[in-house]
Parts: sequence; structure tokens; C-alpha cells
Amino acid sequence: MRWPRYYVRTWDSELEKWTPQIGVRTGPYTLFGLRKAIRTLRGMGYSATRGDFSTLVEKVTEKAHDP
Repeated sequence: MRWPRYYVRTWDSELEKWTPQIGVRTGPYTLFGLRKAIRTLRGMGYSATRGDFSTLVEKVTEKAHDP
């Protein structure tokens, strides 16, 4: 089994879609790397909490391939 990976995007109100934030890599992140990305977003002024409508964190789990 693989560890889940996380992707981070922010809402662009001009384009009306989720886009990468300049200065923050989209991903994939491990949970540890995600924490660093969230801290960076908070430093940029995003609240980056569960209820934050302007920050999207997607969890992607890939099942291990059995040969």
C-alpha cells in the first residue's frame, strides 16, 4: 500500500477555477510536505483551514499494484 498524496490549489476568482498558487508547488505532497505548504499559504494570507473556501487540498490514494 502506498501513502496518500496531497495536492494543493487556491481559488482564482478572475478565472473562476482552482489554480496553483505562485510560490507553492501544487504537489504531490506527503502529509509532512503538506503541512509545510499549508504554513506557506498561511504566510501569504490564506487561512488554510477546513472551512476555508479559497484553499483546496485533494487527497489521492493509489493502490499498490500487485504483479
